[in-house]
Amino acid sequence: MKKEIAVEYAVKNTIFLYIGNFFVSISNFLISIYIIRKLSIEEFGLYSFVLGSFFFVQIFSLSSISTILNRFVPELIERKRFSILKNLLNYSFLIVFISLIFIALLFNIFSKEFSTFFKLPDMVSYQGEITIFLFGYIVLLYVRSLSSSTLLQKETAIMNITASILRVLVYGIFIFNINLKKIFLIESLTSFFNAFQIYFLVILKFIKRNLNNESKDKIENLKKRIVRYGVLSFFNEVGAGMISKSTSYYVISSMSNPVELGKYSFAYKINDLFMKIFPIDQIANVLKPIFFMKYVSKPDDKEYLNRMYIFLYKFFFWVFAFLCFYFISVSDLVIRFVFDPKYIDSKRITDIIFLFTLFNSFQIPLSFVVLSLERLEINLISKISLFFNVVGSIVVIKYFGIIGVAFILGTSILMKNLIIVVLLRKYVKLSFPFVSLLKTTSISLILFFVITVVKNLFVFNKNITAYSFIVFTFILGIFLYYILTKIVNPFDNDEKDIVNSMFKKVKLSFIRL
Repeated sequence: MKKEIAVEYAVKNTIFLYIGNFFVSISNFLISIYIIRKLSIEEFGLYSFVLGSFFFVQIFSLSSISTILNRFVPELIERKRFSILKNLLNYSFLIVFISLIFIALLFNIFSKEFSTFFKLPDMVSYQGEITIFLFGYIVLLYVRSLSSSTLLQKETAIMNITASILRVLVYGIFIFNINLKKIFLIESLTSFFNAFQIYFLVILKFIKRNLNNESKDKIENLKKRIVRYGVLSFFNEVGAGMISKSTSYYVISSMSNPVELGKYSFAYKINDLFMKIFPIDQIANVLKPIFFMKYVSKPDDKEYLNRMYIFLYKFFFWVFAFLCFYFISVSDLVIRFVFDPKYIDSKRITDIIFLFTLFNSFQIPLSFVVLSLERLEINLISKISLFFNVVGSIVVIKYFGIIGVAFILGTSILMKNLIIVVLLRKYVKLSFPFVSLLKTTSISLILFFVITVVKNLFVFNKNITAYSFIVFTFILGIFLYYILTKIVNPFDNDEKDIVNSMFKKVKLSFIRL
């Protein structure tokens, strides 16, 4: 894939993703506020614990399959081997479905013991609803991994908007009569609906349309590569699951109480919602297949890997830094007035989690390099940091509570990524953009201090005052961040050209770095 075409693909698909993400994020935001206000802290802790448990279900049923699809679907499309692609989808779905049946049986057999160990006795009464939600949740994730790998963002965005509208309407029907059981059923219904429409109206249609363009070129050792990739991915994802907020949920639930679990879950929920204002995950999903397609055409071009890694690292850090430091400057207002004052004690843990989010800017491009080189054993070795996460969380929760658990998790993630960088040096030497990161950090700190000073000039005793301040300072913050970036630019000339070309293609050519 040529550079110009790659940039155009990235911009075009990101536009559709942002449109779809805007509607999805708005509906998620409103529904999340509604759920947080309606449920008690203990009930919200249980709800978050279930979602966190789904992450481990995802690891054992889907993650290795999803990694295979993300890596090989772009290659099969690039080489026009659509019949192989169709077979890959059929076998992968069968594996996911059988895995889900097995996990669901285990949950229903041992649900009582499970709920007793984690001090969540109410879980047994939601057994059926959780099982249905489990299938809908995983099937939707499977379909989304397919759509992101095939660069069908326009069609997928339309489907996501449709599903979001349905989700809001269903919640609206039960707005005065909602409980946790109904929440599980509503989420199940909308997940299945969205998965079916994306799969049948987008993915299958795409494959059938391209079967006539089938190439006969042979792909060397494809089955062997897929099997090796899948096995390594499975063990890699098992390790990754141990270095996540889901592990923290288990530690807090078993060694603390549902209230502390609810506070910790709330902090991560705000982080997830706020980060979706800018579609980081969606942009990464657009760039990932483009990254792989480019590497397939020039597999020996290690300098390309380094250049792309550096640019993505700078770009993601620039975006994450704005979102993190802006939120920390207004986090007390967001918690008190947008969500619920009963969670104000979660402010400190929320701010800490936002700071550790900056490590994602390092992790996303690093994962692209590892997957491109098909060196998943490196990811697997890096998971030795999971022992630090599990043991450290168990030790610190006794002395520092959930704040200590958050620090251990963030440190474990950093440790994992540093191990990957060291091990990758055998295959490609990745540079570290220290000066650029220092410039971006300086810009972000200036933004933080300006908004904090302005905030201290006001007295917030009404919701409308707080809402107005948050909206106004967010817009002002974007403008200030842009001006500071122009003055202290963290990008080199080639990188600025790439960013400026992306602005130009979305009709924002007046914005130039």
